[in-house]
Amino acid sequence: MQLFTLVRTTMLQAGYKEGGGVSQFIRVFTGIPLFLILGIAWMGFFIYTFYYYEKGAEKRNLIKRFLFITGWKILVIPVIVITYQLFLPIPTRALDLVLIAVPFIGGLISIYASNNFDIDF
Repeated sequence: MQLFTLVRTTMLQAGYKEGGGVSQFIRVFTGIPLFLILGIAWMGFFIYTFYYYEKGAEKRNLIKRFLFITGWKILVIPVIVITYQLFLPIPTRALDLVLIAVPFIGGLISIYASNNFDIDF
């Protein structure tokens, strides 16, 4: 019984309204765990990044690897903003559009630079 009380309290605190239906229930309960899972995945990506950089230092192409990984990390930022907008819809602001466009362009430039410039040391 306490579990149901905890779930009901959590739902109400997360913004669920009585009679909101299945779509609102899914939105409330996928929004919260999604960011927890995303954080764990992000940490795993950083562990892999350390390994990738270490191998780059051994092969003397660390800058290329740094630009490549950094480009992909930057490209994840617009995905996070878009996912946030899908699961927890709030009015889109101009800042949200900037947070989508600027990292997307910066990430693509970084990946392009890692593949096309000869910058090994």
